[in-house]
Amino acid sequence: MPPEGRRAGVATCRDPGSSFGMTAHRDLDVLRRLRSYGGPIYIATSRENYIRGVLGLPIVELLEGTAAAVAYGVAQGAQLVRRHDVRLMKRLMTMMQRSYAGDGP
Repeated sequence: MPPEGRRAGVATCRDPGSSFGMTAHRDLDVLRRLRSYGGPIYIATSRENYIRGVLGLPIVELLEGTAAAVAYGVAQGAQLVRRHDVRLMKRLMTMMQRSYAGDGP
């Protein structure tokens, strides 16, 4: 049996899917349950409708909400993240992953 996340030499991951016509409540629930999906997890949470629904802000003002969702997703086990604000989210993910791994710079 191939290692988790590998099939025929190709890396695979799980995408629990968010904002596919779901409610903000449903998308937040998906985010809270990421660990239960197992394997490498991918989230596409950048500027999604559920963040707008929670914060009540226009799409151009969702940076902080996206950062919070990415940080929480990484804390819940997400390893791959689709994002618009690449530099900021890369730094956020690096800090989160290093914090959880317990290793320094």
